[in-house]
Amino acid sequence: MSFLIYSLNCLLSVRMKQEFARYGMERYRRLTGLTQLLAVVGLSTGLIFPTTGAAAAAGLTTQMLLALAVRRRIKDGVLECLPAFIFGALNAWLLTGFLKAV
Repeated sequence: MSFLIYSLNCLLSVRMKQEFARYGMERYRRLTGLTQLLAVVGLSTGLIFPTTGAAAAAGLTTQMLLALAVRRRIKDGVLECLPAFIFGALNAWLLTGFLKAV
């Protein structure tokens, strides 16, 4: 649900436009929203098709690692970095579960 909400905010929210400008990543806002929206679908269908779930979890893990790198580059503190770290770890855990089911 978190990725669904975040993806919709990326696509529709003025606040997210401002955040992506702060990151220096304005041109990637829509791409981020769309890939997260696709990943939500992939994680959901992963319950039936584990390969799809694994691909989605791998993509989100990678995206969260990149988010951490951006946050560190713009010198955000630990609290601002924590969600990307937690969601990255959660998706890495989901990836291992999907791979065991393949």
